Parts: sequence; C-alpha cells; structure tokens
Amino acid sequence: MRLVTHYADEKNVLCPKCGYDYVSPVGVLVEPVEGKRSVYINSNGVHTGISNKAEKQRGISIATTFLCEDGHQWDETRVFYKGITIHRNENITTYKVSEHGFVPETIWRD
Repeated sequence: MRLVTHYADEKNVLCPKCGYDYVSPVGVLVEPVEGKRSVYINSNGVHTGISNKAEKQRGISIATTFLCEDGHQWDETRVFYKGITIHRNENITTYKVSEHGFVPETIWRD
C-alpha cells in the first residue's frame, strides 16, 4: 500500500478496498440537524432533497462519495455526536458502469 505525505499532517485519501491512492470525490451529501432538507453536490450542481435524518441524529452528517481508478466506490462519512466527531468508510462497493450507464465525474476541474 502506498502512502504519500506532502506535509507532516497531510495524507492522501486511499481506497479502503484496494489501497490505491488515485481517488476522486464525485459527490457530497450534507444531512441536516434540523428541518427536512438535505444538500447534495455533484458535477451537475447543487441539489436539495427531503431528508428524515434530523429525527435520528444529533448533529449534521457529511458524506463524501469517492471513486478510485480501480472502480471501487465508497462514502467517507463524518457524523457529530455530543462533541465527538466520528469518521467512517461506508457503502464500499465495486462501481459497475453496466448498472448505472455512466461513470460519475469528479467535483473539481483540472
């Protein structure tokens, strides 16, 4: 597994399935702490949706969806609970273009 550091406190994001460091963010989902609106950002822009997460969590949750160049997709999720920030990798799958019909685009420009 490669790990390249640029500064003492910086580390590359690695695919949790294969350890590859060529990964790109393809979406960000922010779930509310109050109300019923979530915000989702992808290469097509900013979208809002209905959410019931506020009923189940004490703080907002932020999930960044990544796609590695070997085809694995996962969500890096941060949730906040009573002053503690919890970070976890969830929904680790192999992205199948045949199921979706496209490959998600990154949310930055070159």
